[in-house]
Amino acid sequence: MSFTIYKSSAGSGKTYTLVKEYLNLVMQQPEDYRHILAITFTNKAAAEMKDRILQYLALMAYGATNDKDRGMLAGLSAHYSELIQGDTAAVQARAQLVLGNILHDYSNFAIGTIDSFVQSIVRSFARELKLPAGFEVELNAENLLRKSIDALLSKAGVEPQLTTLLVSFIKTKMEDEKSWNIEGEIFKFGKIMLREDSQLAADKLRHLSISDFRQIEQQLSKHCACIQNKIKAPAAEAMKLLTQNGITDWMMSHGSSGIYSYFNRIANGDFSKPEPNSYVSKLFDSKTWHSGKCPPDKRLVIETLQPDLDRLLHITAATIQDQLPHYKLYQLVLNHIYEMALLNEIEKVMQDFRDNENIVHISEFNKRIATIVQREPVPFIYERIGEKFRHFLIDEFQDTSVLQWHNMLPLLENSLASNHFNMIVGDGKQAIYRFRNGDVEQFAALPGLLHHHGDPIMLARENLLRHHCKELELDTNYRSFREVVGFNNDFFDFAKQLMPENLQTIYDCSPQKVDEKKTGGSVDIHFFKFEKNETETGADAKEEKNQQWMAAIMEQVQKQLHTFRPGQIAILTRKNKQASDIAQHLTYNGISVVTSEALLLTSSPEVNFIIALLRFINDKTNKINIGEMLAYLFSRHPEKIAGFDQLLNLSLDINNKNPQGLSLSALLHEVFGYDIDFPKLARLGLTDLVHEVIRVFELSEGGSNDFVRFFIDIIIKYAATNPEGIPDFLRFWEEECQDKSIVVPETMQAVTVMTIHKAKGLQFPVVIMPYADIKSKNFGEFLWIDPELQPETPLPMALVTTGNLLKESSHSEINEAESGKSKLDVLNVLYVAMTRPVNRLVVMMESKAKEDGVWKPSETLLDGADIFYQYLESKGLWDAEKLQYHFGADVSEDYKLEIKAPEHDESTAERLQAGR
Repeated sequence: MSFTIYKSSAGSGKTYTLVKEYLNLVMQQPEDYRHILAITFTNKAAAEMKDRILQYLALMAYGATNDKDRGMLAGLSAHYSELIQGDTAAVQARAQLVLGNILHDYSNFAIGTIDSFVQSIVRSFARELKLPAGFEVELNAENLLRKSIDALLSKAGVEPQLTTLLVSFIKTKMEDEKSWNIEGEIFKFGKIMLREDSQLAADKLRHLSISDFRQIEQQLSKHCACIQNKIKAPAAEAMKLLTQNGITDWMMSHGSSGIYSYFNRIANGDFSKPEPNSYVSKLFDSKTWHSGKCPPDKRLVIETLQPDLDRLLHITAATIQDQLPHYKLYQLVLNHIYEMALLNEIEKVMQDFRDNENIVHISEFNKRIATIVQREPVPFIYERIGEKFRHFLIDEFQDTSVLQWHNMLPLLENSLASNHFNMIVGDGKQAIYRFRNGDVEQFAALPGLLHHHGDPIMLARENLLRHHCKELELDTNYRSFREVVGFNNDFFDFAKQLMPENLQTIYDCSPQKVDEKKTGGSVDIHFFKFEKNETETGADAKEEKNQQWMAAIMEQVQKQLHTFRPGQIAILTRKNKQASDIAQHLTYNGISVVTSEALLLTSSPEVNFIIALLRFINDKTNKINIGEMLAYLFSRHPEKIAGFDQLLNLSLDINNKNPQGLSLSALLHEVFGYDIDFPKLARLGLTDLVHEVIRVFELSEGGSNDFVRFFIDIIIKYAATNPEGIPDFLRFWEEECQDKSIVVPETMQAVTVMTIHKAKGLQFPVVIMPYADIKSKNFGEFLWIDPELQPETPLPMALVTTGNLLKESSHSEINEAESGKSKLDVLNVLYVAMTRPVNRLVVMMESKAKEDGVWKPSETLLDGADIFYQYLESKGLWDAEKLQYHFGADVSEDYKLEIKAPEHDESTAERLQAGR
């Protein structure tokens, strides 16, 4: 048997391939279903795989009832007749046996996510992993983080060192012009601790106290000062010689741009431009250091000083080259020393929460298993599991983390040693989950292993994989029409050249093949020049641009509706906020929308009004809640009051005159005509209270109905298991419900709006991708590194940010590597989005061509718009005046009713018939 690696591309049947290999195993050995573990990336994908396996088995076992299923059955029967060396009746009998086995022993039908598998292992070995008895699994890491931050802030003012640390953190945020909301800023920053690499860093830093970090800060500052003095010394000596002899900048070569200014800048500790410019560089081999305007007597002085100045210039340049990278690194670490100390304290509090409440976050499981896997040649934790499972089939491998893969290796080692079949299928071009610890380089390295660090156990496992490895490529696109596949083949073959050389191999695959009969597809590229109102700036200008985007997207949707049905159209965006804006705009303009995350409850004015009212009942002194309620009512009844200024004054008067809220009741009655008794309302249970508010203010009418109905569902579910107190619910709302959205049935005929990440694995006849000018993130991303500091500075891991400081430091290669990965993220997101359509792809972005027609590309970032511009330029198609480019066929309006998404099962039958 073998270790088979399937390298695939979009639409080439990754899931089908895994299902086929599963069926190959169980059709030959009907009892093997108990010994196969199939791992996918999401619960939805696992459910789909189970359904597909049972569907195929049912067809072979009991026959087909329609033409489509008969075609499928013919392919299945032909394939498995050859596989088991029997006739159609033998295939039917074998399929009935396998299907019966699985249905009667469904708990051993092992298809799931890697997280669920790891969790089952951990529960079986809780004692050996030093986990508390009866521990609970925490799925919401952010909830645990919020609790930890609350506990940490409660110690402020009580523990002096922690208080000083928090004050220092606040100061850094104020200097960066960040929000004054310290809790929110700490929470955003604290999310770093939820990353897999942060857990490893936390283990190495946990022994350090706040005072240890302060000592490290002092030592690093001392090192920085020492290096500064080393670099400044020769330049300062040169300036002393020049000053003592009355030499000024205009007397020296190239005046203020030459050697005098260079020495002066370095002597004053300005290392912003440490490298000598071209004028200074020429002096290394020049015999003339004075300017043409220099007086004769000063020329003689300069010529006399020139040997000493030349020596000092060489020393300065050599010292900068040798010492400055270390200086930059120390600066980089110092810039985030307070943040590191704070993260360390957050991690300690989180650990206390885990211990006290018997909870373990699911992300910890891999780390706990790793401590055993890396220590034992044949880890005891896998002994029983390894005996149960003989075959391992792993899907979407490009999204697997290094730690997860290393933890799986003992299982594969055990299986391959017994000569059992194992397989991996993945597509490096669709690796878009790096923020969830996915590492595409691991997939590209197969059968090699990343980060083995020369460990003999890991090297032995790598050799085993290499010995059994068999690489295959899935190179046919069964999803998209020929024109779409052809454009994508050409576009990404060009775009990969913009990647660092070591990452281009991820796109080094054969151009996708396609059924030549599948024609009629098209690709449209739209550039937009948005009209600017010179009188609008800041938020107003941003809102104006957003409105123009909405109009452009609406126009494109209406254009596609001339040919396609609403349910055949999908709009894909990079960000949730973009999807939410689009979904709301389409909904309010009469176009039905189905979305999994875009119609957020927090975007509903009615829901926000209810929340503001609950907050007011909970705290009647808060003016903001009163203002929010009145602003909503004013938006519904603008005729009731003269203007917003008057409304604002009324809200202030209410709070000043009567903080108990009775004046608000009077105002609501006299101005808006609503009768509401706040004291009586406060005595109601939460569910009854919300229903009463909805009734009094008539909030369930019109287009807001869906939002309010889903909000009521949340209230009812909350009240069923929690106390109905308003403070508790408001806390729950802030912690758990900010990303809640209304859910629309996927079967309804509506335009789909979702993020590109959620669309992965799906297909649609038409895909519209606005905001295609996606940018890479080369600056400001936090990374953990081993700073390799001097022995007296005990800092095993350091938190640094990407950017110029890291680029110029002794760890510049890390910045370069991160920059390359960030660029690959952009290209992969484009790839996933552009390979979803079956018939038509529409790409929309802002043009960066200026009024003179010259394109202004990003200098340091990879920008999606730049890629499309360079592609068109390379084809000789770019025209600054042309804003739309069309590739492929035109679809007539007569095509409307006949267009359907290709049935996946039909192509499956064809592939089975061909033995693929």
